[in-house]
Amino acid sequence: MSSALDQRSLFSYDHTIYWPSKYERVVEFLKNGTEVKTNNRSLYKYNVEVIVLAACLGLRENNAIDLPPNSERKEIALSTFNEYKLGIYIYIIPLLGEQKGNVELFRNKDGENTAVSIFQRYAAGGLEILNDRLNTSGHDSPFLFLDDLISSSQGGVIDMDLDIN
Repeated sequence: MSSALDQRSLFSYDHTIYWPSKYERVVEFLKNGTEVKTNNRSLYKYNVEVIVLAACLGLRENNAIDLPPNSERKEIALSTFNEYKLGIYIYIIPLLGEQKGNVELFRNKDGENTAVSIFQRYAAGGLEILNDRLNTSGHDSPFLFLDDLISSSQGGVIDMDLDIN
């Protein structure tokens, strides 16, 4: 992503992005493998990176699921997405998820809320896929886990390179 784009200007209102806490195990695995904290097997440093990966996968596999009740979910502030230059994904995923890209989603607070909701549903769907794969995988490395996921995907390669530098 280009650093020239000020992602804070994409949204006019503050939002909180939610994801199902039942998938915390796969989020932690993709961050640190089988270790508790960052180590030489860590793939991602932050939850926000894994959530964007999951949203991309959910979109690619057309798997959007509803979020659980408030007590069963985790949250990430929109400012965190912007801080790591990932806020654009909250904009892109809903546009690509609609048959006809609907830029009206970003014209007012209700539209932005709808876009965030669509992003969250794809993220939850992607987390579901990742979790199911983790439960049947014998990998102890997040790198090998994602390599296996990518190489076994139907229809070619999944490009999920998240450049946050």
